[in-house]
Amino acid sequence: MMADKNELYQEVFHAFFSLFAGRFLPPPVPLLQTSDGLKAPDLGTDTDAKFPSVFLVNAVLSSVLPRSAAAFRSLPYDCYCRSVQPILSRRICKNCGLYHASLTSLKDHQRACGVHEVIQSVRPVRVAARRQRELMAIIAYNDAEDAEWIDEDFLDLAGQIPVSQILYTLTLSLLLRLLKH
Repeated sequence: MMADKNELYQEVFHAFFSLFAGRFLPPPVPLLQTSDGLKAPDLGTDTDAKFPSVFLVNAVLSSVLPRSAAAFRSLPYDCYCRSVQPILSRRICKNCGLYHASLTSLKDHQRACGVHEVIQSVRPVRVAARRQRELMAIIAYNDAEDAEWIDEDFLDLAGQIPVSQILYTLTLSLLLRLLKH
């Protein structure tokens, strides 16, 4: 029984890797029909482009990309995600060009990659939650806000009220309200 499952997994993985040689799915890229054929719009532009099948994108990716995407060694997965576009360059390793979805992942990678660049601290609008050494920080980028789990070392919390203090204050105010009633 176990041998059958292993054989099935091997067949499925072999089929997947035959379609996606890089072991990763290609990034979702919107496409437009132009007089020159299918083309991806420039990064950061609002168009009525549609996101096609991952198989089509995989087949035509390099031939449809705009010049604005040529700055990347490999196209970041979130390249066409509007909320992430302003911070893409901060999440790419300067040594190998690998994109990381979070600053914490980038920091860990840079240690392994041999990059000794200091990642600038981020001042959050507020801290929403805490887990071990990471904080869920609400960060303002241009006109939008983004929630992200960030290692404490990357946050500039000067003047911020610690999460534990906020929880303590909320608990105290709830107890006082209950005692009044």
